[in-house]
Amino acid sequence: MFLSLKLNGRRKSKKRSRLNTNQTPNITVIASGRRKEREKAMRTWHYKHKQKNFKPKVETECLLIESVLLEILKLIKEEEGKSRAVIIERMIIYLLEKDRGNTNETAWDKSKRSYRRTLKNYEKETKAKRKHLQKAKKDAEKKKLYICKNSPFSYFRGY
Repeated sequence: MFLSLKLNGRRKSKKRSRLNTNQTPNITVIASGRRKEREKAMRTWHYKHKQKNFKPKVETECLLIESVLLEILKLIKEEEGKSRAVIIERMIIYLLEKDRGNTNETAWDKSKRSYRRTLKNYEKETKAKRKHLQKAKKDAEKKKLYICKNSPFSYFRGY
């Protein structure tokens, strides 16, 4: 396919002094080749249906790739018992490590750090909850003792 640019009716030259800076250049693209086929292909991107939630009956390649990817994520999620976000994060880390030049095994081992981080966050949360419950229990005991000591006849009850 051959593309050429025209500026104000003339072919574009290397000298920019001919262009008037006050005017915006009128740029048109002349394409030789399969123009009608290209226009048909471009129409689908700009097409808007009257109904907002209209879904075409024909699935495009993008939708097929998306559905396949979702199926793969679903299977991995069932097998490993992790969320899709964690699995995607692990895949991204794996690809980054692979780009750095690591082997498959080392990249996969390094991608486990996403799982470890979620485990550490879970441990921090449980530790904080445990501390909070212990503190609440101690406060309740202190409150109970304070009430008992200030009650009348506490000397005879043995508090």
